[in-house]
Amino acid sequence: MSVELRPEHEPDHDNRGTVSQRRLELISGLLMVAIAAIWLVFFVDHVVMPLVVMAGVEHEVPDLHLLGLAEADSICTPLGLELVQGRSRIDDRFPPGTILDQYPVAGVMVKPGRRIEIVVSRSESMTTCPDVIGRSPREAAITADSVGLMVDPQHTRYRHSNSYPEGVVMFQRPEPNREMNRDEELFLTVSLGKRPTAIVAPDLVGRKFESVGITLTKYNLRLGRVEKFPNRSVAAGTVLTQDPLPGTPMKSGERISLSIAVKPSSNQPPDTTGNTASMEEMEVE
Repeated sequence: MSVELRPEHEPDHDNRGTVSQRRLELISGLLMVAIAAIWLVFFVDHVVMPLVVMAGVEHEVPDLHLLGLAEADSICTPLGLELVQGRSRIDDRFPPGTILDQYPVAGVMVKPGRRIEIVVSRSESMTTCPDVIGRSPREAAITADSVGLMVDPQHTRYRHSNSYPEGVVMFQRPEPNREMNRDEELFLTVSLGKRPTAIVAPDLVGRKFESVGITLTKYNLRLGRVEKFPNRSVAAGTVLTQDPLPGTPMKSGERISLSIAVKPSSNQPPDTTGNTASMEEMEVE
């Protein structure tokens, strides 16, 4: 009769493996509990407790009447109050920037974080910078002129943008609502739209010559030779032809030559000019 012999150490090996696995599971569980406890303490200390502590706190709105902006801000900041300049009012009795009115009025109880809207004085020679973001350069110039400011197209900059469509103001300096002297200049940055993935000659035929520079800038191209031809069928300054043709693949910095219409006159030969300074001075960021 044969007897099957089994290794005596196999049960011990299985037991040791089970014990090790349980030990790892226990350690992992304790570690997760510790992490959860740390996050709970952090949440209570930095989120819950500040809300509980601040829930019943209120401050009396200080009297800011006839104070300067810097002095008023030094009073409001420790109380957790924020100054907001809503508008200005011409009043030559006080220095520009003097607080003439406020809301809420002095003495009202408010919680920290409340905004205090103020009205400040300005002289008759001062004006408020308008908000022209999102407008066309022409609209921006008209708006600036209506409040006594000026926009110089030669100082306008252009930049590609994924957020603003082509042809609208994406940045202005100074910022809106700033007090400025009349006849000061408002500087604009205009969007060129998304940066092209490939450079091809744009279609310029039929466009006004004054608008060509922005399109060339968008594709990082330059203006080449310009020829002037008398033409009665289109308005003066209209692009008649271009070289190379629209859609032609081009490299960055290459030039496009144009012919433009001018008002006919007697014995006027075609005029070729290389004077492209106005196009070359366009600033791009």
